[in-house]
Amino acid sequence: MPGIFNFPYLKLKSILTVSEQPQQLGANHHYQQAQTYLLLYIKSGQVILEGPSNYIINPNELLIVPTDKQVNFAASVPETIALHLIFQAESTALNDLSYHTFSIADDTLLTQISQESQEIAILRSRKPEIAHDVEIGEFFTVSCALLYADVTRLLLTLSEQTIKTRLPESVITEQPSPDRSLISTKQQLAYSKTISGTLYKNLLVNQIITYMHQNLEQTMTID
Repeated sequence: MPGIFNFPYLKLKSILTVSEQPQQLGANHHYQQAQTYLLLYIKSGQVILEGPSNYIINPNELLIVPTDKQVNFAASVPETIALHLIFQAESTALNDLSYHTFSIADDTLLTQISQESQEIAILRSRKPEIAHDVEIGEFFTVSCALLYADVTRLLLTLSEQTIKTRLPESVITEQPSPDRSLISTKQQLAYSKTISGTLYKNLLVNQIITYMHQNLEQTMTID
């Protein structure tokens, strides 16, 4: 298919921040910038995100939200480790990815992104060598290119998952794996209930709506 790689389905313009670190209880993170997105992946523990909508994000879950309006997130349990990535991109596909919780079965690509960003940070701390040593400068350029390629690949993989849920069964041979059950989600909402009844209700409604969207092909009951 000639020319397909020139099709501007998703243009990653800028990666502003990549950070993977333990999240301390009581430490709130705030972010707001127009035409920018926050990608939040939870390696362990649990995070509550507050913005236009509120979410509880559990281990091996990923959420993307635009930051035109302020978003706040904080660990809700001890020993929480989160990867957050702030980026700018052009794609209508990001509308489908935003405010959708993805379950990540294999976080190899996310680990690569974290490692690449750490390597780039180390290289940046050696600016004189980057400027005057050709090989170090080339290595820095290649490392940045790999980071952008892997973040683009991650976003395209999430887009593929989202599109597959809308395709007829005759088109795809493999059904997407179901997300966490609503029962386990209810159990994980317990912490938010101790903080605020309103927050708990908002989070519960969001989780129910998400579950329904992801299981429209199933016969659902009130239970």
